[in-house]
Amino acid sequence: MNTTVLIGVVEGFYGTPWDLLDRIPIVRVHERARMIVYIYGPKLDPYHRERWRSPYPEHMLNEFSILVDE
Repeated sequence: MNTTVLIGVVEGFYGTPWDLLDRIPIVRVHERARMIVYIYGPKLDPYHRERWRSPYPEHMLNEFSILVDE
C-alpha cells in the first residue's frame, strides 16, 4: 500500500484572516520545516464563503501570486 503524507498549514479559522505580511513568514517556514501544503480557507473571507461564485479581486490574486512565488 502506498501512502502519501501531506504536512503543512491550514488557514481555516474563524476570526480576522491573515494579511499578506502575516502569510509570508509562514510560507517561508514551510521550506525549512519540509511542509508542502498550504490550504487557504479563512472563515471570514467573504469570497471564500458568501461570495464564493464571484472571482477574487485583482489585488487579492496578486497577493496569492506573491505567496506562490515565496
